[in-house]
Amino acid sequence: MSERGGAAPLQGEATGVSALRRAVTPDEFKEAMSRLVGAVSIVATDGPAGRYGRTVSSACPVTAEPPSLLVCIERSAEICGALAKNGSFALSVLGCLERGAAQLFAGQPKRTMEERFRATEWIEAAGVPVLCRADTAFVCALSESKTIATHRIFVGTVVETRFLGGVLSPLVYFDREYKTVKSL
Repeated sequence: MSERGGAAPLQGEATGVSALRRAVTPDEFKEAMSRLVGAVSIVATDGPAGRYGRTVSSACPVTAEPPSLLVCIERSAEICGALAKNGSFALSVLGCLERGAAQLFAGQPKRTMEERFRATEWIEAAGVPVLCRADTAFVCALSESKTIATHRIFVGTVVETRFLGGVLSPLVYFDREYKTVKSL
């Protein structure tokens, strides 16, 4: 089937699985992905494996029944192993005023995990840290995870939502920069 809704392929148009095997280069992919707007959040966990946090722009809902979301994290990130062992996490969705927290938990500037948490204000919900100034937070029980190449996908069942910061302009990541969104 072609992109034109089932019409026969045009002359020279690739067909079948072999047409899908050509992959873009990592640089091409990163350039294209830089144009995909992503909401900026901090995923945080705490438990026997320790307290960790990480800025992400790769989180999205999975289903409403049961309420669940997923977050993708680079396997080399400190939080990855801890999140799997702790079995729970919170996703704190950031507003435009939280750029500093986003940069801090993205590792800019370099700080220890303890220093990052000390520099920001947190509350605890169901045993995991939630950023006090987050617009919204989702507290999740880890339901499954899967490793794909360089990243690990964590799926969490949402056990609690918190609306903390009011309705602000969201903090987003686009074209390799933090930005905000305004209504048209």
